[in-house]
Amino acid sequence: TARAQLLFIVAWFHAIVQERRTFIPQGWSKFHEFSYADLRSTADIVTAIDNPASPPWETLHGLLDNAIYGGRIDNEFDQRILRTCLQTFYTSSNLSLGDRSARPIPYTHALGKGGVGIVVPEGKTKKEFTNIINSLPDVDTPALFGLPPNIERVVQQANGTRITGQLKTMATADVSAAGWDRERMAVQLQPLLLLWQTITSGYSALKAVSHGMVVEKAAPVDAFVAMESEAALKLVNMVAAAINSADRVLKGADLLTADVKTITTSLAAGRVPDPWDAKWEGPDSPAMWLQAAIKKKLAIDDWLASVRNGAALSKPVFLANMFNPQVFLNALRQQTSRTSEPPVAIDDLRLVCVWGEAASRSMGTLPCALSGLSLQGALFTAGGTLSDARADTPTVVPLPTCIIAFIPKHLDDPQPDAGSVVLPVYEGLDRSKLLAKLRMPCKNSEQSRWIMAGTAIFVSAE
Repeated sequence: TARAQLLFIVAWFHAIVQERRTFIPQGWSKFHEFSYADLRSTADIVTAIDNPASPPWETLHGLLDNAIYGGRIDNEFDQRILRTCLQTFYTSSNLSLGDRSARPIPYTHALGKGGVGIVVPEGKTKKEFTNIINSLPDVDTPALFGLPPNIERVVQQANGTRITGQLKTMATADVSAAGWDRERMAVQLQPLLLLWQTITSGYSALKAVSHGMVVEKAAPVDAFVAMESEAALKLVNMVAAAINSADRVLKGADLLTADVKTITTSLAAGRVPDPWDAKWEGPDSPAMWLQAAIKKKLAIDDWLASVRNGAALSKPVFLANMFNPQVFLNALRQQTSRTSEPPVAIDDLRLVCVWGEAASRSMGTLPCALSGLSLQGALFTAGGTLSDARADTPTVVPLPTCIIAFIPKHLDDPQPDAGSVVLPVYEGLDRSKLLAKLRMPCKNSEQSRWIMAGTAIFVSAE
């Protein structure tokens, strides 16, 4: 009977990890090739256990984590979800052995008789197992996988983005097949050209801003802002030159060139031209890409003014306003290493943070306030802890100000391990670019709950 219960857990676990793929990118960050071979291999291992009443859990966890299921995962936070699943389902608490009764299988509280959850049968007959299987609903609820009730919105958003991308690919092919026609292109691109004229007129977006410093001798954060401003200027000037060339061709003032043809074809199909995307991977929509690029350029120029006044970190910093937020964090770490007393090697520093009301206290040699961050998979209020998202909760919710700092590794984290969980910080909602890891307060021993929920932080809600 113990072996039958174990095999039921094997099948249940396999179903959980497979069906979480329905909720990408929150269930898993991407599609992992879990297959029947994984189920068969795990069943063979369980069948070979000499004493199923006392399974070698640690060995089982290691095999499934490092060889069978985990061998298909290349994202550390997906790996953490897998390990949490292993610890949740592959445990003696889920088995009825001797005088000890099994607890309900985790996350099945909405199922079973009386809403108490599903308990693994003692395994005396096959019918006990088939009855449970037949009683399961036809449609899986997110709660069954430890996911929040608003995840359907996330899935719909991800599917919408994917379908839009496919349509744009088809549109590019259609535009190319139809041939390049000046009059047709002029009509299609007129709204975009008017948008560019609107967002660049009356502003200094296309003008250089003098930083008045020798970058090589400046403090790392100051040097970052100066170089970010220069890079932003080059980007918008490149775009401006391309759009001006296209505009002249569309008006019949210049002859068509290969570059203009490529750029106008992409824009007409609703795609960001490859030369632009190679410089900065922003929004997929050309209109949103242009608006975001100008917004970042203007924000960086404003920041540069503060740098010239010696106040680079005097105000909260918006990572969403940077083209290269990872470089900023590296610069902050480098400057912390230089200004620490006594000096601390860069490799001996680690990133820590505090949130909300706790963020008012001083921390580290070079604290930095971050604003504009967003949270997915949970709710959070300043001075509180993570709490469950509701069905009507938006896909992402704003977070309060966060103070980050790099401190020596031997110092205690301002947020204790028992009362916090490490969350990934991503640049975009597709979770393809990991920026950092930050701790958020939660109730003691609830870390697995937020790991299973796919909780994550984003630099912006866009």
